[in-house]
Amino acid sequence: MPKIKNILIGAVLCAGFLPWPAFADDRLSEEAQNQISSQADLLREETRSKQPRKEAARAQPYAPKELPPLEEEKGPEFSLRQIRLEGNRVFSDKELSRFLKLPTDGKLFLRDLRAMAREITSFYQSQGYTTSRAYLSEKDVESGVATLHLLEGKVGKVEVTGNRYFRDRVYRDGIHLGRDRVFRSEDLENSLYFLKQKPDILDVKAEVLEAEEPGVSDIFLKAEDSRAAHLYFDFNNHGTKLTHRSRFAEHFDHNNFLGHGDILNTAFVQTQEGSVDGASGFYSFPFEQTGTTLSFGTSYAKIKLVKYLRSSEVKGNYLSFSPGLTQSLVKKQFFTADAFVGLDVKDSKTDIDDLKSSFDRMRVLKAGPQFSFEDPAGKNFLSGHIHQGLPSLLNSSKENDSLASRFESGGKFTYYTAEFTRLHRLPHSSFLVLKAGGQWTRDSLTAVEVFRAGGAGSVRGYAESDSVGDYGYLFSSELNIPTPFIPSEMNVPFTHKKWGQALRWVGFLDGGNTYVRERSRPTVVKNRSLLGAGFGVRVDLDYTFSLQLDFGWPVGDKPFDAKPRQLYLALKAGF
Repeated sequence: MPKIKNILIGAVLCAGFLPWPAFADDRLSEEAQNQISSQADLLREETRSKQPRKEAARAQPYAPKELPPLEEEKGPEFSLRQIRLEGNRVFSDKELSRFLKLPTDGKLFLRDLRAMAREITSFYQSQGYTTSRAYLSEKDVESGVATLHLLEGKVGKVEVTGNRYFRDRVYRDGIHLGRDRVFRSEDLENSLYFLKQKPDILDVKAEVLEAEEPGVSDIFLKAEDSRAAHLYFDFNNHGTKLTHRSRFAEHFDHNNFLGHGDILNTAFVQTQEGSVDGASGFYSFPFEQTGTTLSFGTSYAKIKLVKYLRSSEVKGNYLSFSPGLTQSLVKKQFFTADAFVGLDVKDSKTDIDDLKSSFDRMRVLKAGPQFSFEDPAGKNFLSGHIHQGLPSLLNSSKENDSLASRFESGGKFTYYTAEFTRLHRLPHSSFLVLKAGGQWTRDSLTAVEVFRAGGAGSVRGYAESDSVGDYGYLFSSELNIPTPFIPSEMNVPFTHKKWGQALRWVGFLDGGNTYVRERSRPTVVKNRSLLGAGFGVRVDLDYTFSLQLDFGWPVGDKPFDAKPRQLYLALKAGF
């Protein structure tokens, strides 16, 4: 009986059983769940990155009136012992002292003092403080002391027009320029850039005008947004042989759920014969003023094996809760840095003939940095995380648990993950997507935490989760080109999409290795090397319709299902 039990569990793992952890993680990671949408985002990112940065804000800063008007004549001569500054908060006296040069005899004309004021004004404006200036008059020279006044232009009111589906507050908070804050054009440009990255905010333009109060600027935003609620259906064949490859899912997404720019994603997944029934949800709430985002994800799946294992009554249940916090550290157009910390609570139970075979109760603390940085040829994304199992939290599995799904594994472990993606622009509206990632550990991990390779999201040419291990790595190179002989700027009929964005072709090379720390039995393959190549097509009309079709051929180790090729299909339609 133990031998039969081990064979069944081994068959489950090799077939990609327990796919619900991947299902949960994919909901929390938009790119892994839906590569079609991600390709559209890549194209939009490519288009935006080609625009001149100064155009991003479309701001029209005013030059404050000169008080009093500058004079060309020398004016009166003063005998000075000190030149001091008043009103400067952005830059210290020490930082501005290089503009204040007092001769040894202390003699300066009024024209010389005003020239110093102009130099300081130019310095402020070169640093983006376009509404700030320095000035003085004859009355500002008294008892051998000249006082240069700094009028640091502040922000007054922020008004929003044109928005239909997002509240004014979403735009005001996204600008990060509150009342009485010193105005800086770069801050406005950055804010507008990231506002336009939000789903369903199509465009934001800004105009900066002089307010009635001296030294104050009002900001007028003209917004364009679209409906934030989306209902759509998707189909894919990214399942496993023993749980049916076909997956049907209904999604409801809302990108402004409570009116604060907060995001809600939900999905309900089914397969034929009820082999998989699942649901997932993800919610995130941004606090724009502090750069903090709180998130919460949950997923549930009920699975039973079919085909030749139907008679064994192999069933599984998976439930997860994942609260998290992301803190923005740096947020610039060319560089962002975030810190993430979260907790994964995951229960995965497998029954054979109504008898409990394994029960993984994982409590995992996850933390690490996330970066994005841009260069003239493209954009890069880098992240790294540490995952620490907590065996004493919330009835977690023990360090070496007898009910663990894999040999000598349990609730105590440490593993590290890292991912890198580069979007590299090429001539003729083409681009290259380069990816690399991996997982490393000294521990034997449960089936919930193992590293997986094979399938539409990793190594195409192989079935989903064709290979699993305690640690491993993946890499991918994908060339994305527009359709030849069709003008890229021509509109697709009945849509606002251009053909250059809507219909694309890809060629790819994927690879990866998996490594097992401890074999559960001699027949287990300890290390495997996967390599796949192929081509595909992308049709993207946003939420209305999208299609991803890939053909992959295995050229590395022989696939477990022995298929000479794999076809990956994903279809989405809705509004």
